[in-house]
Amino acid sequence: MFVERKTYTFTDHADEETSVTVSVVDGADLTLVSVTDIEIGDLYYESTSKYSVIESILGNVISLADDRSFSVGAGTVLKRIPTVVEYNPLTGGNPGVFKHWQDVTLMFKDLSFSSALVGFTSELSQGLSSTTVTGRPQAGWGLFEWGIGPWGGG
Repeated sequence: MFVERKTYTFTDHADEETSVTVSVVDGADLTLVSVTDIEIGDLYYESTSKYSVIESILGNVISLADDRSFSVGAGTVLKRIPTVVEYNPLTGGNPGVFKHWQDVTLMFKDLSFSSALVGFTSELSQGLSSTTVTGRPQAGWGLFEWGIGPWGGG
């Protein structure tokens, strides 16, 4: 990590930030003056109620996951922090006996992510068997404009 933020909001979970200038807004597609150092998965941030994950980049146009009535002018791109977590292998009490695990339980502090790739290997098969887990990348209470978010859950 290159930047330590202590605003105690979701924007603390980003690395570097890049100032950008939006010249054209077409729904969830924004035309930027420059897309240097911007990648898919970064967060375009205009305010606490106007932000979205960058899903694609074509030329100087970034496509966002959400249309939040963005504005022409100044904005910020917060760099994502790619993360790989590898847990210690489970031996089941005896590493010499073959085991078959058919279930896994994942617990998250919050579901404010688009997706996560969960993979498994074993001593018999070093090939990665994986599945995608999806979160709920929507603003928390008080971080969206009135009428955009649901009341009381989905």
